[in-house]
Amino acid sequence: MPSPRISPPQPNEETTKRHLAEIVAVCDATTWRILRFDGNLSAEGTEQAIAELLTPLLH
Repeated sequence: MPSPRISPPQPNEETTKRHLAEIVAVCDATTWRILRFDGNLSAEGTEQAIAELLTPLLH
C-alpha cells in the first residue's frame, strides 16, 4: 500500500515576508559581484550559485 502524501505546511505571513527579503538579497547586484569577483566564479558558475540559493526559497 503506498504511503500517504504529506503536504508541506503553508507558510505564515512572517515566513513569507522573510522569504521575500531573502530573495531580494540573493538577487541584489552586490551578491552577484561577491560571487563573480570576490568568489572568482565564472559567469556560468555565478548563475548556478544564485540558482542554488534561490531554489529552496521558490519551492
